Amino acid sequence: MASEFRVEVSGITDLMFNAYRGNADTPPQDMLYLKDGIVGLPSANIQSFLALAGDAAIQFKRIPAKKKDVLVVAPSVIIITPPFIPVLREGEQVKFSSFDDNSALYLDTRKTGGSMGGGNMKIPPQMKVRPVLKMPWTMEFNVRLLDNEIGITGDELKWWFEAGGVYTGFGNGRKIGFGKFEVAKWELVKKVKA
Repeated sequence: MASEFRVEVSGITDLMFNAYRGNADTPPQDMLYLKDGIVGLPSANIQSFLALAGDAAIQFKRIPAKKKDVLVVAPSVIIITPPFIPVLREGEQVKFSSFDDNSALYLDTRKTGGSMGGGNMKIPPQMKVRPVLKMPWTMEFNVRLLDNEIGITGDELKWWFEAGGVYTGFGNGRKIGFGKFEVAKWELVKKVKA
């Protein structure tokens, strides 16, 4: 049996996007994740967020360090649906139209650069423009936790989202404070056959 939870997260900071399209000169509107003009995130992004959130849970001693190996296997027992998760603002899906003053979206321009690959590869500083969604924002999705022998429980998974919402976040610019959220709802919807 699997446990399925209905989850709602509520942003506590603005949400930055950077859907990589393989080109450094990508126009800002192409950095948004869009489906039929609706702004959202792919469930795969939330799936990868969980690995970082799990690291935070270990760091803050909510999950024993001996379970660190569990984080590698966790994506195989966690399913996030739907595949595209719309971002809501005041209960309505956010539809992209522009980045003007009346829009829920704006452009953030800042200098980026630094190092990658453990500091071995230097990236020259350059100005980057990225789209950002203003607060308030929410997202609603389902999380299915398959029965597993690796010891991941519904309570641990909930804490991964809670810790990750504060210490990690969704989207881009997480290290500079974007994408932080609180878990507003975590409700067991049903037990289902896996």
